[in-house]
Amino acid sequence: MPGYGELTKAYLFTEKQLGGSTGVRVFVKDGGAQDLPELGDEHPDDSTCLLRTRVHKLYGGKEGLDHWTLNYSTDAPEDSRITETTPFEQLPRRFSQSGEFLRIDDGRNYNWDGTSDPTRVAIAKHIVTGTMTIPRVFKTFEKLLDTVRPCQDSVNNKPFLGQAVELWRYAGCDSTEYFNSVGSKRWRADLSFELRSIAQNNTFVGWQHVYDPVANEWKKTDPLIYTNLKDFRRALF
Repeated sequence: MPGYGELTKAYLFTEKQLGGSTGVRVFVKDGGAQDLPELGDEHPDDSTCLLRTRVHKLYGGKEGLDHWTLNYSTDAPEDSRITETTPFEQLPRRFSQSGEFLRIDDGRNYNWDGTSDPTRVAIAKHIVTGTMTIPRVFKTFEKLLDTVRPCQDSVNNKPFLGQAVELWRYAGCDSTEYFNSVGSKRWRADLSFELRSIAQNNTFVGWQHVYDPVANEWKKTDPLIYTNLKDFRRALF
């Protein structure tokens, strides 16, 4: 929409020795005939140098002092280095390990070492937990929803990220809309998976198991706790 004028004295264009460029333009809302450039628009001196950010500053609320500072760059933001076609193996991952202690007994089934005397104190077992976050780019918000919605509250029924079945649970995603390196809108979703890994009988059990204090072991229930079983690699990537 017209209504802007450019402050040409603030015009800046910089070429980098190793390639690429940056630029700054400043517009003022003064009722002029120019349109305010949109995110993703090209810089007048370099068609590969795109508008990345627009900073709006209002000085005193007076007409003619309403400034927009536009920052251009050939450097794509981190999001745009990941595309819809980036292979799963090349998607950058973030993992945080944690744990939890579960009270499993009041001590009656445990004796002090070398005696037959019950401890009579609470016994706790450590459970290894963690969160893995993997980004994926979607062309539209509708495609994002169609992909993630069926996986809500699901666990893996195929090995995933080197871990056995039922150790990962899909926990949801944080999503952000942005402009990629060619100025097209995309959605980046950071998909989160929660790990639950409990050592038992030389193997590991996870989300489908509950501790049975009588038998002193982790068991599955009937029906299963999680009935939504997914091959995460196929369903989400």
